[in-house]
Amino acid sequence: MKKRTIRKGKKPASPSPRSDSDRNSSTLAKVFPVVGIGASAGGLEAFSALLAEGAVISFQDIHALKRLVEETRAYADTLIETAREAILILDANLNVVVANPSFYGAFGVSPAQTVNRPIFELGNRQWDIPALRKLLESIIQNKTRVDDFEVRHEFERIGERIMILNARRLSTKQSLIFLSIEDVTEHRKSDEALKVQAELLKQSEDSLRRLSAYLMTLQDEERRRIARELHDSTGQKLAAAKLQLDTLVKSGNLKSNEKVVAETSQWIDECFQEVRTLSQLLHPPLLDEAGLLSATRWMVEGFSTRAKMEVDFQILGEIGRLPQQVELALFRVIQESLSNIRRHSGASKAQIKLARSDGSISLEIRDNGKGMPPELLSSSRNSKQVIGVGILGMRERLSQLGGTLEIESSKNGTAVKVSLSVPAAAAR
Repeated sequence: MKKRTIRKGKKPASPSPRSDSDRNSSTLAKVFPVVGIGASAGGLEAFSALLAEGAVISFQDIHALKRLVEETRAYADTLIETAREAILILDANLNVVVANPSFYGAFGVSPAQTVNRPIFELGNRQWDIPALRKLLESIIQNKTRVDDFEVRHEFERIGERIMILNARRLSTKQSLIFLSIEDVTEHRKSDEALKVQAELLKQSEDSLRRLSAYLMTLQDEERRRIARELHDSTGQKLAAAKLQLDTLVKSGNLKSNEKVVAETSQWIDECFQEVRTLSQLLHPPLLDEAGLLSATRWMVEGFSTRAKMEVDFQILGEIGRLPQQVELALFRVIQESLSNIRRHSGASKAQIKLARSDGSISLEIRDNGKGMPPELLSSSRNSKQVIGVGILGMRERLSQLGGTLEIESSKNGTAVKVSLSVPAAAAR
Protein backbone atom coordinates (compact mmCIF):
# COMPACT_ATOMS: atom_id res chain seq x y z
CA MET A 1 0.00 0.00 0.00
CA LYS A 2 1.33 3.41 -0.92
CA LYS A 3 0.71 6.37 1.35
CA ARG A 4 1.84 9.91 0.62
CA THR A 5 1.49 12.84 3.02
CA ILE A 6 2.11 16.48 2.12
CA ARG A 7 2.43 19.02 4.90
CA LYS A 8 2.68 22.82 4.82
CA GLY A 9 6.19 24.14 5.60
CA LYS A 10 9.39 25.50 4.14
CA LYS A 11 9.70 24.48 0.54
CA PRO A 12 12.92 22.62 -0.29
CA ALA A 13 15.28 23.82 -2.98
CA SER A 14 13.99 22.90 -6.39
CA PRO A 15 16.26 20.78 -8.56
CA SER A 16 14.59 22.17 -11.66
CA PRO A 17 13.04 25.47 -12.65
CA ARG A 18 9.52 24.00 -12.56
CA SER A 19 6.97 25.96 -10.57
CA ASP A 20 5.10 24.62 -7.53
CA SER A 21 1.95 24.38 -9.57
CA ASP A 22 3.67 22.21 -12.18
CA ARG A 23 5.16 19.97 -9.53
CA ASN A 24 1.76 19.42 -7.76
CA SER A 25 0.06 18.77 -11.05
CA SER A 26 2.60 16.08 -11.97
CA THR A 27 2.32 14.25 -8.61
CA LEU A 28 -1.48 14.20 -8.58
CA ALA A 29 -1.59 13.10 -12.18
CA LYS A 30 0.39 9.99 -11.21
CA VAL A 31 -1.78 9.19 -8.17
CA PHE A 32 -5.30 9.89 -9.41
CA PRO A 33 -5.29 7.24 -12.14
CA VAL A 34 -4.53 4.72 -9.40
CA VAL A 35 -7.49 5.77 -7.32
CA GLY A 36 -9.68 6.38 -10.31
CA ILE A 37 -10.06 10.18 -9.91
CA GLY A 38 -9.63 12.28 -13.01
CA ALA A 39 -6.79 14.80 -12.85
CA SER A 40 -8.87 17.63 -14.31
CA ALA A 41 -7.79 21.27 -14.12
CA GLY A 42 -10.57 22.07 -11.64
CA GLY A 43 -9.64 19.16 -9.43
CA LEU A 44 -5.96 20.02 -9.46
CA GLU A 45 -6.66 23.65 -8.62
CA ALA A 46 -8.82 22.60 -5.67
CA PHE A 47 -6.09 20.34 -4.29
CA SER A 48 -3.48 23.00 -4.91
CA ALA A 49 -5.56 25.38 -2.82
CA LEU A 50 -5.73 22.84 -0.03
CA LEU A 51 -2.00 22.36 -0.17
CA ALA A 52 -1.47 26.06 0.00
CA GLU A 53 -3.50 26.14 3.23
CA GLY A 54 -1.26 23.45 4.77
CA ALA A 55 -3.79 20.59 4.61
CA VAL A 56 -2.67 16.98 5.02
CA ILE A 57 -3.89 14.73 2.21
CA SER A 58 -3.39 10.92 2.15
CA PHE A 59 -3.58 8.79 -0.97
CA GLN A 60 -3.95 4.95 -0.82
CA ASP A 61 -3.25 2.37 -3.49
CA ILE A 62 -6.44 0.25 -3.54
CA HIS A 63 -5.16 -2.30 -6.06
CA ALA A 64 -4.04 -4.53 -3.16
CA LEU A 65 -7.49 -4.28 -1.58
CA LYS A 66 -9.11 -5.15 -4.88
CA ARG A 67 -6.84 -8.15 -5.30
CA LEU A 68 -7.64 -9.30 -1.75
CA VAL A 69 -11.36 -9.01 -2.40
CA GLU A 70 -11.03 -10.89 -5.69
CA GLU A 71 -8.98 -13.66 -4.06
CA THR A 72 -11.47 -13.97 -1.20
CA ARG A 73 -14.33 -14.15 -3.67
CA ALA A 74 -12.53 -16.80 -5.72
CA TYR A 75 -11.82 -18.78 -2.56
CA ALA A 76 -15.48 -18.63 -1.50
CA ASP A 77 -16.65 -19.54 -4.99
CA THR A 78 -14.33 -22.55 -5.01
CA LEU A 79 -15.60 -23.76 -1.65
CA ILE A 80 -19.22 -23.46 -2.75
CA GLU A 81 -18.58 -25.04 -6.15
CA THR A 82 -16.71 -28.05 -4.77
CA ALA A 83 -18.79 -28.66 -1.63
CA ARG A 84 -20.47 -32.05 -1.42
CA GLU A 85 -23.50 -30.58 0.29
CA ALA A 86 -26.09 -28.68 -1.72
CA ILE A 87 -25.70 -24.93 -1.05
CA LEU A 88 -28.05 -22.03 -1.74
CA ILE A 89 -27.52 -18.30 -1.21
CA LEU A 90 -30.85 -16.47 -0.79
CA ASP A 91 -31.69 -12.80 -0.71
CA ALA A 92 -34.04 -11.08 1.73
CA ASN A 93 -37.03 -12.08 -0.41
CA LEU A 94 -35.86 -15.72 -0.36
CA ASN A 95 -34.94 -15.65 -4.03
CA VAL A 96 -32.04 -17.89 -5.04
CA VAL A 97 -28.94 -15.83 -5.74
CA VAL A 98 -26.43 -18.68 -5.99
CA ALA A 99 -26.77 -22.47 -6.18
CA ASN A 100 -23.88 -24.90 -6.43
CA PRO A 101 -23.53 -27.97 -8.71
CA SER A 102 -24.28 -30.33 -5.84
CA PHE A 103 -27.73 -28.78 -5.50
CA TYR A 104 -28.45 -29.14 -9.21
CA GLY A 105 -27.24 -32.74 -9.26
CA ALA A 106 -28.98 -33.86 -6.08
CA PHE A 107 -32.40 -32.43 -6.85
CA GLY A 108 -32.48 -32.65 -10.64
CA VAL A 109 -32.91 -28.96 -11.52
CA SER A 110 -31.00 -26.60 -13.84
CA PRO A 111 -29.59 -23.10 -13.18
CA ALA A 112 -32.29 -21.60 -15.40
CA GLN A 113 -34.94 -23.19 -13.21
CA THR A 114 -33.27 -22.03 -10.00
CA VAL A 115 -31.39 -18.73 -10.02
CA ASN A 116 -33.42 -15.54 -9.37
CA ARG A 117 -36.48 -17.58 -8.47
CA PRO A 118 -38.12 -17.89 -5.04
CA ILE A 119 -36.97 -21.03 -3.30
CA PHE A 120 -40.54 -22.12 -2.62
CA GLU A 121 -41.31 -22.15 -6.37
CA LEU A 122 -38.39 -24.39 -7.34
CA GLY A 123 -39.19 -27.72 -9.00
CA ASN A 124 -42.90 -27.19 -9.39
CA ARG A 125 -43.12 -25.84 -5.83
CA GLN A 126 -41.54 -29.00 -4.41
CA TRP A 127 -39.51 -26.84 -2.04
CA ASP A 128 -42.59 -25.27 -0.52
CA ILE A 129 -41.96 -27.24 2.65
CA PRO A 130 -43.70 -25.85 5.76
CA ALA A 131 -40.77 -26.67 8.02
CA LEU A 132 -38.31 -24.97 5.65
CA ARG A 133 -40.53 -21.90 5.31
CA LYS A 134 -40.77 -21.56 9.07
CA LEU A 135 -37.02 -21.96 9.43
CA LEU A 136 -36.13 -19.28 6.89
CA GLU A 137 -38.72 -16.82 8.17
CA SER A 138 -37.29 -17.24 11.66
CA ILE A 139 -33.81 -16.40 10.38
CA ILE A 140 -35.06 -13.23 8.63
CA GLN A 141 -37.20 -11.98 11.50
CA ASN A 142 -35.03 -12.93 14.45
CA LYS A 143 -31.62 -12.85 12.80
CA THR A 144 -30.92 -16.27 14.24
CA ARG A 145 -29.03 -19.29 12.92
CA VAL A 146 -30.19 -22.86 12.56
CA ASP A 147 -27.98 -25.92 13.02
CA ASP A 148 -28.71 -29.54 12.08
CA PHE A 149 -32.41 -29.09 11.39
CA GLU A 150 -33.85 -32.33 9.99
CA VAL A 151 -36.49 -32.29 7.26
CA ARG A 152 -38.20 -35.23 5.55
CA HIS A 153 -39.90 -34.51 2.24
CA GLU A 154 -41.28 -36.42 -0.73
CA PHE A 155 -40.00 -35.07 -4.06
CA GLU A 156 -41.66 -35.92 -7.38
CA ARG A 157 -38.50 -37.01 -9.17
CA ILE A 158 -36.28 -38.43 -6.48
CA GLY A 159 -38.76 -39.67 -3.90
CA GLU A 160 -38.51 -39.19 -0.15
CA ARG A 161 -35.34 -37.53 1.08
CA ILE A 162 -34.04 -36.90 4.57
CA MET A 163 -32.14 -33.60 4.74
CA ILE A 164 -30.10 -31.85 7.41
CA LEU A 165 -30.33 -28.06 7.04
CA ASN A 166 -27.91 -25.45 8.37
CA ALA A 167 -28.68 -21.79 7.75
CA ARG A 168 -27.42 -18.40 8.87
CA ARG A 169 -27.37 -14.77 7.75
CA LEU A 170 -24.28 -13.43 6.05
CA SER A 171 -22.60 -10.22 7.23
CA THR A 172 -23.02 -8.33 3.95
CA LYS A 173 -24.64 -5.09 2.79
CA GLN A 174 -27.38 -7.17 1.25
CA SER A 175 -29.45 -9.31 3.58
CA LEU A 176 -28.32 -12.73 2.37
CA ILE A 177 -28.94 -16.19 3.82
CA PHE A 178 -26.51 -19.09 3.49
CA LEU A 179 -28.35 -22.43 3.38
CA SER A 180 -26.58 -25.80 3.24
CA ILE A 181 -28.56 -28.99 2.57
CA GLU A 182 -27.02 -32.36 3.42
CA ASP A 183 -28.86 -35.36 2.00
CA VAL A 184 -28.53 -38.14 4.61
CA THR A 185 -31.16 -40.44 3.14
CA GLU A 186 -28.76 -43.25 2.24
CA HIS A 187 -26.97 -43.00 5.58
CA ARG A 188 -30.29 -43.22 7.41
CA LYS A 189 -31.37 -46.18 5.28
CA SER A 190 -28.09 -47.92 6.10
CA ASP A 191 -28.54 -47.13 9.80
CA GLU A 192 -32.10 -48.42 9.73
CA ALA A 193 -30.98 -51.57 7.90
CA LEU A 194 -28.29 -52.11 10.53
CA LYS A 195 -30.87 -51.62 13.28
CA VAL A 196 -33.13 -54.18 11.62
CA GLN A 197 -30.25 -56.62 11.32
CA ALA A 198 -29.26 -55.99 14.92
CA GLU A 199 -32.83 -56.62 16.05
CA LEU A 200 -32.98 -59.81 14.00
CA LEU A 201 -29.66 -60.89 15.50
CA LYS A 202 -30.96 -60.16 18.98
CA GLN A 203 -34.10 -62.16 18.26
CA SER A 204 -31.95 -65.02 16.97
CA GLU A 205 -29.79 -64.90 20.09
CA ASP A 206 -32.91 -64.89 22.27
CA SER A 207 -34.29 -67.84 20.33
CA LEU A 208 -31.01 -69.72 20.67
CA ARG A 209 -30.92 -68.92 24.37
CA ARG A 210 -34.45 -70.21 24.83
CA LEU A 211 -33.58 -73.29 22.79
CA SER A 212 -30.46 -73.82 24.89
CA ALA A 213 -32.50 -73.56 28.08
CA TYR A 214 -35.06 -75.98 26.67
CA LEU A 215 -32.33 -78.46 25.68
CA MET A 216 -30.76 -78.23 29.11
CA THR A 217 -34.13 -78.91 30.68
CA LEU A 218 -34.58 -81.93 28.41
CA GLN A 219 -31.07 -83.07 29.27
CA ASP A 220 -31.78 -82.87 32.99
CA GLU A 221 -35.09 -84.71 32.56
CA GLU A 222 -33.40 -87.38 30.47
CA ARG A 223 -30.67 -87.78 33.06
CA ARG A 224 -33.30 -88.14 35.74
CA ARG A 225 -35.15 -90.78 33.66
CA ILE A 226 -32.00 -92.77 32.91
CA ALA A 227 -30.89 -92.57 36.54
CA ARG A 228 -34.29 -93.83 37.66
CA GLU A 229 -34.24 -96.71 35.17
CA LEU A 230 -30.69 -97.66 36.15
CA HIS A 231 -31.67 -97.67 39.78
CA ASP A 232 -35.13 -99.20 39.51
CA SER A 233 -34.62 -101.66 36.67
CA THR A 234 -30.98 -102.51 35.91
CA GLY A 235 -29.88 -102.13 39.50
CA GLN A 236 -32.70 -104.33 40.76
CA LYS A 237 -31.90 -107.05 38.24
CA LEU A 238 -28.22 -107.00 39.22
CA ALA A 239 -29.21 -107.17 42.87
CA ALA A 240 -31.48 -110.18 42.17
CA ALA A 241 -28.70 -111.96 40.26
CA LYS A 242 -26.29 -111.34 43.09
CA LEU A 243 -28.80 -112.68 45.60
CA GLN A 244 -29.34 -115.87 43.61
CA LEU A 245 -25.59 -116.49 43.30
CA ASP A 246 -25.15 -116.00 47.03
CA THR A 247 -27.99 -118.46 47.66
CA LEU A 248 -26.37 -121.07 45.41
CA VAL A 249 -23.01 -120.67 47.11
CA LYS A 250 -24.56 -121.08 50.56
CA SER A 251 -26.52 -124.16 49.47
CA GLY A 252 -23.28 -126.09 48.92
CA ASN A 253 -24.37 -127.51 45.53
CA LEU A 254 -21.66 -125.69 43.58
CA LYS A 255 -18.54 -126.90 45.37
CA SER A 256 -16.75 -127.65 42.12
CA ASN A 257 -17.54 -124.19 40.66
CA GLU A 258 -17.30 -122.18 43.86
CA LYS A 259 -14.37 -120.08 42.63
CA VAL A 260 -16.12 -119.16 39.38
CA VAL A 261 -19.29 -118.29 41.20
CA ALA A 262 -17.34 -116.10 43.68
CA GLU A 263 -15.66 -114.18 40.84
CA THR A 264 -19.01 -113.73 39.13
CA SER A 265 -20.49 -112.46 42.35
CA GLN A 266 -17.64 -109.96 42.72
CA TRP A 267 -18.15 -108.68 39.18
CA ILE A 268 -21.83 -108.25 39.86
CA ASP A 269 -20.95 -106.27 43.01
CA GLU A 270 -18.63 -104.01 41.04
CA CYS A 271 -21.15 -103.61 38.25
CA PHE A 272 -23.87 -102.82 40.76
CA GLN A 273 -21.69 -100.18 42.42
CA GLU A 274 -20.81 -98.56 39.07
CA VAL A 275 -24.47 -98.46 38.01
CA ARG A 276 -25.41 -96.93 41.33
CA THR A 277 -22.66 -94.30 41.04
CA LEU A 278 -23.60 -93.53 37.43
CA SER A 279 -27.24 -93.22 38.39
CA GLN A 280 -26.50 -90.80 41.18
CA LEU A 281 -24.12 -88.76 39.06
CA LEU A 282 -26.71 -88.44 36.33
CA HIS A 283 -29.21 -87.14 38.85
CA PRO A 284 -28.65 -87.75 42.54
CA PRO A 285 -31.91 -88.41 44.41
CA LEU A 286 -30.44 -86.44 47.32
CA LEU A 287 -30.61 -83.24 45.26
CA ASP A 288 -34.40 -83.45 45.10
CA GLU A 289 -34.92 -84.98 48.52
CA ALA A 290 -32.38 -83.25 50.79
CA GLY A 291 -31.10 -80.31 48.75
CA LEU A 292 -27.83 -78.92 47.41
CA LEU A 293 -25.71 -79.31 50.55
CA SER A 294 -26.42 -83.02 51.08
CA ALA A 295 -26.00 -83.82 47.38
CA THR A 296 -22.72 -81.89 47.24
CA ARG A 297 -21.33 -83.64 50.32
CA TRP A 298 -22.17 -87.01 48.78
CA MET A 299 -20.56 -86.01 45.46
CA VAL A 300 -17.41 -84.66 47.16
CA GLU A 301 -16.96 -87.86 49.20
CA GLY A 302 -17.33 -90.04 46.12
CA PHE A 303 -15.01 -87.83 44.07
CA SER A 304 -12.31 -87.86 46.77
CA THR A 305 -12.42 -91.65 46.87
CA ARG A 306 -12.34 -92.15 43.10
CA ALA A 307 -9.76 -89.43 42.35
CA LYS A 308 -7.70 -90.00 45.51
CA MET A 309 -7.72 -86.24 46.03
CA GLU A 310 -8.38 -84.16 49.12
CA VAL A 311 -11.41 -81.89 48.70
CA ASP A 312 -12.27 -79.29 51.35
CA PHE A 313 -15.97 -78.38 51.27
CA GLN A 314 -16.74 -75.19 53.26
CA ILE A 315 -20.19 -73.74 53.91
CA LEU A 316 -20.23 -70.10 55.01
CA GLY A 317 -23.42 -68.82 56.55
CA GLU A 318 -26.91 -70.29 56.47
CA ILE A 319 -27.63 -71.66 52.99
CA GLY A 320 -30.95 -73.44 53.46
CA ARG A 321 -32.98 -74.76 50.55
CA LEU A 322 -32.84 -72.86 47.29
CA PRO A 323 -35.07 -72.87 44.20
CA GLN A 324 -34.78 -76.14 42.32
CA GLN A 325 -33.21 -74.61 39.20
CA VAL A 326 -30.65 -72.73 41.32
CA GLU A 327 -29.67 -75.86 43.24
CA LEU A 328 -29.40 -77.84 40.02
CA ALA A 329 -27.25 -75.18 38.32
CA LEU A 330 -24.85 -74.90 41.27
CA PHE A 331 -24.60 -78.68 41.58
CA ARG A 332 -23.74 -79.01 37.86
CA VAL A 333 -21.09 -76.27 38.14
CA ILE A 334 -19.45 -78.09 41.06
CA GLN A 335 -19.71 -81.40 39.24
CA GLU A 336 -18.19 -80.07 36.01
CA SER A 337 -15.43 -78.19 37.85
CA LEU A 338 -14.37 -81.29 39.83
CA SER A 339 -14.38 -83.32 36.62
CA ASN A 340 -12.11 -80.73 34.93
CA ILE A 341 -9.78 -80.71 37.96
CA ARG A 342 -9.44 -84.48 37.81
CA ARG A 343 -8.84 -84.64 34.05
CA HIS A 344 -6.73 -81.56 33.35
CA SER A 345 -5.24 -79.82 36.38
CA GLY A 346 -2.85 -82.35 37.90
CA ALA A 347 -3.89 -80.99 41.31
CA SER A 348 -3.44 -82.80 44.61
CA LYS A 349 -6.23 -81.01 46.43
CA ALA A 350 -9.27 -78.82 45.79
CA GLN A 351 -11.45 -76.49 47.80
CA ILE A 352 -15.14 -75.61 47.49
CA LYS A 353 -16.63 -72.57 49.23
CA LEU A 354 -20.36 -71.92 49.23
CA ALA A 355 -21.73 -68.76 50.87
CA ARG A 356 -24.99 -66.84 51.05
CA SER A 357 -25.36 -63.19 52.02
CA ASP A 358 -27.47 -60.15 51.12
CA GLY A 359 -29.72 -62.01 48.72
CA SER A 360 -26.94 -63.61 46.71
CA ILE A 361 -25.11 -66.92 46.49
CA SER A 362 -21.38 -67.12 45.83
CA LEU A 363 -19.57 -70.29 44.89
CA GLU A 364 -15.83 -70.79 44.44
CA ILE A 365 -14.06 -73.98 43.33
CA ARG A 366 -10.28 -73.73 43.56
CA ASP A 367 -7.41 -76.20 42.95
CA ASN A 368 -3.63 -76.18 43.30
CA GLY A 369 -2.95 -77.56 39.82
CA LYS A 370 -0.94 -76.28 36.88
CA GLY A 371 -3.55 -73.77 35.72
CA MET A 372 -5.14 -73.22 32.34
CA PRO A 373 -3.17 -72.40 29.17
CA PRO A 374 -3.11 -68.60 28.56
CA GLU A 375 -4.88 -68.88 25.21
CA LEU A 376 -7.69 -70.95 26.72
CA LEU A 377 -8.00 -68.57 29.66
CA SER A 378 -8.21 -65.60 27.28
CA SER A 379 -10.96 -67.38 25.35
CA SER A 380 -12.85 -68.14 28.56
CA ARG A 381 -13.27 -64.41 29.20
CA ASN A 382 -15.03 -64.00 25.87
CA SER A 383 -18.54 -65.28 26.43
CA LYS A 384 -19.14 -65.46 22.67
CA GLN A 385 -16.27 -67.80 21.97
CA VAL A 386 -16.73 -71.53 22.35
CA ILE A 387 -14.03 -72.84 24.68
CA GLY A 388 -15.50 -76.19 25.59
CA VAL A 389 -18.89 -77.72 26.13
CA GLY A 390 -18.41 -77.93 29.90
CA ILE A 391 -17.54 -74.29 30.57
CA LEU A 392 -20.02 -73.10 27.96
CA GLY A 393 -22.74 -75.19 29.58
CA MET A 394 -21.95 -73.85 33.05
CA ARG A 395 -22.00 -70.27 31.82
CA GLU A 396 -25.24 -70.78 29.93
CA ARG A 397 -26.97 -72.38 32.93
CA LEU A 398 -26.05 -69.45 35.14
CA SER A 399 -26.94 -66.91 32.46
CA GLN A 400 -30.47 -68.31 32.37
CA LEU A 401 -30.74 -67.49 36.07
CA GLY A 402 -29.07 -64.07 35.84
CA GLY A 403 -25.79 -65.31 37.28
CA THR A 404 -22.17 -64.95 36.21
CA LEU A 405 -19.17 -67.25 35.99
CA GLU A 406 -15.55 -66.08 36.05
CA ILE A 407 -12.39 -68.12 35.72
CA GLU A 408 -9.04 -67.09 37.19
CA SER A 409 -5.94 -69.13 36.56
CA SER A 410 -2.19 -69.02 37.12
CA LYS A 411 0.68 -71.43 37.56
CA ASN A 412 -0.52 -71.94 41.14
CA GLY A 413 -3.94 -73.23 40.15
CA THR A 414 -7.38 -72.30 38.85
CA ALA A 415 -10.43 -70.76 40.51
CA VAL A 416 -13.99 -70.88 39.18
CA LYS A 417 -16.12 -68.12 40.73
CA VAL A 418 -19.90 -67.97 40.53
CA SER A 419 -22.23 -65.21 41.64
CA LEU A 420 -26.00 -65.58 41.59
CA SER A 421 -28.80 -63.43 43.01
CA VAL A 422 -31.33 -65.32 45.09
CA PRO A 423 -33.99 -63.17 46.80
CA ALA A 424 -34.99 -64.36 50.25
CA ALA A 425 -38.55 -64.94 49.06
CA ALA A 426 -37.26 -67.35 46.43
CA ALA A 427 -35.83 -69.81 48.93
CA ARG A 428 -37.68 -73.05 49.58
